[in-house]
Amino acid sequence: MTSTSAPAQTDAAERTQSHSMLSAVVIGREPAMRANLRYMLLSFLVYLAWMIVEAVCAGMGLISWSAVGVMYSFNLVGVLGFYLLIRSGLSRRFVDPSMVLIQVIYAVAALMIAYALVPETRAAALQTPCITVVFGMLTLRPRETVIACAWIIAMLLATVALMLLFDAPRLDVRQEILNVTAACIVLPALTSITRHFALLRERLKSQRVQIKSALARAEMLATRDSLTNLINRAQMVEILNREITRSQRYASTFSLALLDIDHFKSINDNHGHQTGDEVLIAFANLAEASQRQTDVIARWGGEEFLILMPQTLIASAQLVVGRLREATTGVRLSKTAEDLVVTTSVGIAQWRNDESLMQTLERADRALYAAKKGGRNRVELAG
Repeated sequence: MTSTSAPAQTDAAERTQSHSMLSAVVIGREPAMRANLRYMLLSFLVYLAWMIVEAVCAGMGLISWSAVGVMYSFNLVGVLGFYLLIRSGLSRRFVDPSMVLIQVIYAVAALMIAYALVPETRAAALQTPCITVVFGMLTLRPRETVIACAWIIAMLLATVALMLLFDAPRLDVRQEILNVTAACIVLPALTSITRHFALLRERLKSQRVQIKSALARAEMLATRDSLTNLINRAQMVEILNREITRSQRYASTFSLALLDIDHFKSINDNHGHQTGDEVLIAFANLAEASQRQTDVIARWGGEEFLILMPQTLIASAQLVVGRLREATTGVRLSKTAEDLVVTTSVGIAQWRNDESLMQTLERADRALYAAKKGGRNRVELAG
């Protein structure tokens, strides 16, 4: 049982792989291109059905094979041309890469040729554009549905006019007038319904974009500080917990630096809260620009900032934060208070494998307190 089922499974896997390779060659691997080509190949089935009907009519002697050759040539040129444009990627230069409206226009022209050359199929040739208009509610834009309807009616009027002008065989003038009149009544009605659904589809699409944008903004507000646009405290705690898990798994470590802008309360009292906000924003931008690519900085609260330095020992962290402190010292961080000089005190702690996140933060906070007590504008390391 096992010996016979294994080759069968292998054959099935090979057939699946061959089918997948053939599908990739015919319709590509890109999702958008595959969708466009599937739509185009579906329309080819309609062309194929009409070509079969035309061949049957020629076999019955209703039309000449030369007329069938004209219709076949027109159909095959259209199908092959649209396929090559989409498969090669050239259609991406158009506003609509799927070229749905252009395909509709070409298909209607093919139908009108059949309408003129094959009298027995005229009733079906008039039904097919109606199906095309209805199908347009899933693909065409509102304006394109109107263009498609106008093109169908114009092509029908032009075809009947040419048939009358050249005295086409088996032409029933009253029947053609009836056909044209019916088409001019039915098609605009269908187009109105299709356009309504197309408008609803466009509105839903716009609403989806708005909802996606609102969700993205809500996510940003949930994870970012509204003033400095840095990561907020809650998000930083999640990142720190993940870093602890990672460090425990790989026997690594990390360092935390707690920064505090010196005498920030006096900045607010003497220069106003607007100046205080300017200082916080400028400091956050400068700190974010100065940090290493692997580091993460967050607004921890008020005038405090927390920097996570993964895989960094405390001595290296001291060098990194020291450069940051020097970069922010003496820099004008406010446009309204030109004489304002800002300094920063820093406390650094290295995470230990036997302690929790809260314990590491407490040691960094004690080091920060020591930096302030020691005169501010300095970096202190936790023991």
